Amino acid sequence: MKKLSTLALGVFVLCLQAGAQQIDYKKIILPESISNVSIEERLVQLAWKNNPSAKVMQHDVAAAQYEVKVAATRWTSLFGAQGNLNEFTIKQFTNSSSGATSNTFYPRYNVYLNLPLSAFFEFPNAKKAARERVGIKEEQNNMLKLDIRARVLKAYKDYQKYDFIAKIRNADLEDFRQNFNTVEKNFKEGSASLEDYATAQRLLRDLQIQDAMAKNDFDKAKIDLEQLIGVKMEEVL
Repeated sequence: MKKLSTLALGVFVLCLQAGAQQIDYKKIILPESISNVSIEERLVQLAWKNNPSAKVMQHDVAAAQYEVKVAATRWTSLFGAQGNLNEFTIKQFTNSSSGATSNTFYPRYNVYLNLPLSAFFEFPNAKKAARERVGIKEEQNNMLKLDIRARVLKAYKDYQKYDFIAKIRNADLEDFRQNFNTVEKNFKEGSASLEDYATAQRLLRDLQIQDAMAKNDFDKAKIDLEQLIGVKMEEVL
């Protein structure tokens, strides 16, 4: 019973530690100022820099932040000033009228305050809503960071895998091509049978097909990765 209690306590502590861990989104996409990074991190940087969705999301975050500023200044709409421009006020400005009381009936400016009771509830809530929209956009931006990073790293793994396979297939083909040339020479000289020559020829075609398929898989993996990072892999490596 004591061992079970200790085990349960250990599992509980591990769960608490796991729950306390949070993602540092600044490390998901490293800043471009950090140049001494691995090839994987460099690819992620390029994908984030050149991906149109990332740029759109950054504009969305900036727009949401401006909406917070707009909501914070809505109180100023309660205050205002109006100016009156007519023949009497113009004469007052130019001192071309001897009437001293005309300005009494035609004031040059008015200052007003319009304070509806709803403003005490509407404006603060509008500011809070704008802040919430900023939070939503920032979380969407973080989700996009995670998505781009995962897609780039997976694409690079496929690129490495198909590059390795393509090199192996090509090496196998070149090795067997030498054997085939020997069999072909012996067949022409009469020291190899037709069956040996046909078998070697069939194996050569199979290896050529495998080499072409491996090269095709590699080319497609390279295209997928370059689509994410926006540049040729030759410019990165």
